[in-house]
Amino acid sequence: MKMENCNQPGRTAWKPQRAHYCEECNWCVYKMDQHCQWINNCIGHRNYKYFFNFVIYVMLSSAMQVLFMFMTFVNLLNAEETRSIMRNPWYPYAFIGSIIAFVEGGLFAYFTFELMQETINSIDDN
Repeated sequence: MKMENCNQPGRTAWKPQRAHYCEECNWCVYKMDQHCQWINNCIGHRNYKYFFNFVIYVMLSSAMQVLFMFMTFVNLLNAEETRSIMRNPWYPYAFIGSIIAFVEGGLFAYFTFELMQETINSIDDN
């Protein structure tokens, strides 16, 4: 096994094989996948599992938000007092906001699903 030092200026630390230098953390990370802005840390060998769990929980919470908003919307349309609710002056703004949140939650769930697949592929490749 060949011993290497980190080539970055001001760093004299030992660099293991398959490690990459992160400019944001100023550190060599073993099996580095990416630097995640959500958790402000590099995703590497030590925290793949925790990052993967984080992405799964975010995806599930986004999917649950979309499901609950859809159920609430269906209940609102089927409720007997729908007309009285719709007479509220803030109803159009709430309605448009809920549609935007519904679409945003669905897109975010899809984005985190894609991120999870990318992480799985990265784990398999390394």
